Amino acid sequence: MSGMETCKHNLHGRIIWPKGSTPLTAVALKAKLSQIWKGLACWGITSIGKGFFEFSFSTLEDVRRVRSTASWNLNPGYLKLFPWTRDFNPRLQNNSFVQVWVRIFGLAQEYWRKNILFSIVSGVGSPICTDASTAKPMFERTFGHYARVLVDIDLSIPLRHKLLVERKGFAFYVELAYENVSAYCSHCKAVGHHMDFCKRLYPEEEARQENTVKKQQNKFPKKVYVQTKDGRVEQGKENPAINVEKEVMNVEEETRSENRDKGKEINQELEKTPVKILSPTEMLKAQDLQLELELTHHVTKN
Repeated sequence: MSGMETCKHNLHGRIIWPKGSTPLTAVALKAKLSQIWKGLACWGITSIGKGFFEFSFSTLEDVRRVRSTASWNLNPGYLKLFPWTRDFNPRLQNNSFVQVWVRIFGLAQEYWRKNILFSIVSGVGSPICTDASTAKPMFERTFGHYARVLVDIDLSIPLRHKLLVERKGFAFYVELAYENVSAYCSHCKAVGHHMDFCKRLYPEEEARQENTVKKQQNKFPKKVYVQTKDGRVEQGKENPAINVEKEVMNVEEETRSENRDKGKEINQELEKTPVKILSPTEMLKAQDLQLELELTHHVTKN
């Protein structure tokens, strides 16, 4: 293909901008790189989106020259170049790079120079800048427990916690510590979550968890609290509702029961009293006597 032939001297690049900085346009970026890449033949730059650029060079020698440096300092920002590949689509590129502060322990003060620090941390990523304490001159520096450098790191590569530093006739190890490393998913090659919570890897699990949360919310309705203590002496006792109709019926039943009991007592007394049977003569005498008493009582009253 003729298109492939014209791109044989091309490179892809990505610019790492520090937080809060304003990205440059392609025209402004070319003007700045022209001051750094002096002596190059004809070359061009094209913005292809998502922070990626495509660089075209006229000769292979120019490609080798710009590739000889891992990252180019744009002050601010750094340019990282990587080989050109066919069918490159910025939207399909998984972002596995993050900016992380790296602490360097076990480094003597004579090594606290920007170029030396950048050379050391280049073993784990692309250096961006040092912090204010590390950048101070030796006469003004009050903190020397560790040097601190902001590095652009590829999380798809395992982090290294020791590096060998060499100089002529001497070598030693320094320890590295990383601050606030972002979560990274090794399944979808993306920053922002761990593989245990990857929706692409566990889509059913994600849906199940959402349904479980919704069911729990519906299962436990909002509680309504009612005052149970009113400060009275009889608090704590149950106050059952009174059925008036039932109470009236009970009173009537008790009244009937009392009348029945009295009637029974009268009958029992009558049963206990002996009954005397009179003859007809005696009955007539008793009637005459009763009549005489009534007449006497009437006369006396008058």
